[in-house]
Amino acid sequence: MTANGIMKLQRFENGTIYGIGEKRGLSYKEGILYVEGVAIPHLARVLGTPLYVYSQESLEKSIKAYKEAFENTLVCYAVKANANIAIVRYFAQQGLGAEVSSLGELQVAIEAGISPEKILFSGVGKSETAIKKAIKASIGYFIVESSMEMEILHELARRMDKKVFVAIRICPDIPVDTHPYLATALLESKFGLSIEEAFALFLATKKMPYIAANAIHFHLGSQIMDLSIFDKALSVAESLFYRLKSQGINIEVIDVGGGIAIAYSAVDKEPSPRQWAEVLFPYAERMGVQLIIEPGRSLVAHAGTLITRVHYLKQKGMKRFIIVDAGMHTFIRPALYGAVHRVIPVIPHENAFIKADIVGPLCEESDFLAKEVLLPEVQRGDLLAVLDTGAYGFSMHSCYGLHPHPTEVFINGESYQYIHPSAVHFPHS
Repeated sequence: MTANGIMKLQRFENGTIYGIGEKRGLSYKEGILYVEGVAIPHLARVLGTPLYVYSQESLEKSIKAYKEAFENTLVCYAVKANANIAIVRYFAQQGLGAEVSSLGELQVAIEAGISPEKILFSGVGKSETAIKKAIKASIGYFIVESSMEMEILHELARRMDKKVFVAIRICPDIPVDTHPYLATALLESKFGLSIEEAFALFLATKKMPYIAANAIHFHLGSQIMDLSIFDKALSVAESLFYRLKSQGINIEVIDVGGGIAIAYSAVDKEPSPRQWAEVLFPYAERMGVQLIIEPGRSLVAHAGTLITRVHYLKQKGMKRFIIVDAGMHTFIRPALYGAVHRVIPVIPHENAFIKADIVGPLCEESDFLAKEVLLPEVQRGDLLAVLDTGAYGFSMHSCYGLHPHPTEVFINGESYQYIHPSAVHFPHS
């Protein structure tokens, strides 16, 4: 699209730009970007940058969509997407459960007020400390990924004299059209068990009195646009369901994980929770099982915006660089996955558009937020907003280079709350 075409899109119509306001709680008012009723330049002055801002209005819309589509379904938020305790607490208040994959996430979920029976504990490398804490808390399900893990879980449960409920993670061996690092359902993946291995492990639990293995789990990957892939996976799960039933093992729960995509670009159309439910419910009804889902990204990604400040402008031959204070240490998705996020100015200038790479301060060529981006020409000190960073943003940040941690702010209407996950004490695992 030409610069003039982009400029045309950038007219302030109904307080939005690039269609940003529909799901994100963002709007332009008198030429300044707001999250709900709070002006971004004000937050940047008070709290500095880099800065993650989260919109409660956006979270409300996402939760409402899931509740309407998945009535009588246990919706467990995947805490790894964003483990800030204020956000997890908000989900708890809305009645959601949680899927956790570490001792720290488990503790956040419990302290945030998630009912223990609504907590699922996944992950290939659970520590004994974490397992014992989860047993003591009487969580809903352990998602078991190997026979050795099952043996250790049973022994710890025996010592604590508490029966535990288990879902065995199967690997349907189905390719998913996503980044290779986000595909988790192939046999070469570290996750889950082959169908035959899972079948044998289910049978083995008959001799484990402290294990109640009545659930099948799978997780196909992340950023899934084509929901028909769940149809294929559920066909595999249904076949296993009937094989187990013939052996006297009654499966009561099917946990299909999460992974449905969001639209990071203006042209993509993301699948809706209702469309997902239409694929899943026929299988659950036919088998007569309870359904569990584990959305993460699709609940929180749109709610988050990363604010960064321009430090320097650099021209190198024909190449232009906008050097900002955020980088791969602040937001690693572009460097790690080649992810493309929209970047918009907080206060757009009425001037010509430029094409530039937006790069961070680290001594790494992979340290970038966006490449070949069309923006109105910026100046030193300007603020930029990276959209849809509520998922796998702060939760994957690092202290590389000993740069300060980004600040996080939760916005509700015209008020905002400084939030930080360090409010929870994380014991050694």
